[in-house]
Amino acid sequence: VAPGKPVPVLRLHEGSLEGVMLQWGLIPEWAEGDATKAWASHMLAERLMHDAITRGAWGTQRRCILPALGFYVWRLTPLRYRQPYFVRPLNRGTFGIAALWDRTLQEDDDDVLESCSIVSVTSQSTLGEATGLVVPAILQRDDCERWLNSDPDTAASILASTARQPLMAHAISPRINSLAYDD
Repeated sequence: VAPGKPVPVLRLHEGSLEGVMLQWGLIPEWAEGDATKAWASHMLAERLMHDAITRGAWGTQRRCILPALGFYVWRLTPLRYRQPYFVRPLNRGTFGIAALWDRTLQEDDDDVLESCSIVSVTSQSTLGEATGLVVPAILQRDDCERWLNSDPDTAASILASTARQPLMAHAISPRINSLAYDD
């Protein structure tokens, strides 16, 4: 799934868990639905409460979980080629990625646009010879409910623990580098 496309997320609505489709790429409430004013497909955990794009969603506890089987990272090879890798947590199938969501009214037509941004962390795991990769914040099963409904300090401590998630990666076809392919 490419940024700008709909993605499934789980979030709390009036105290109950709901599954909805949100646009991937958070457009904050104040941007009036205009992605040229502000847009973020992912945001580093340490910037959530300080960056104008995510500060409102963080402060109003608009947190969600994006279910996933894995994600992609790219490494530059010695031949200056971007090799894609499929990455997933070790010994886990489906998992949840920490995310923030927001709602904005589009300036011209009063349509509501709901969008989300993946929360990223600098991984402390090693993927081959690569270290310090920026990866999605993978929630432990026990932390999912707390991520959705806890105070910002608790949510921040959950994010801090995600950097230690053991990961595995394998090289995949470079066809993933182009949206022209839909295999």
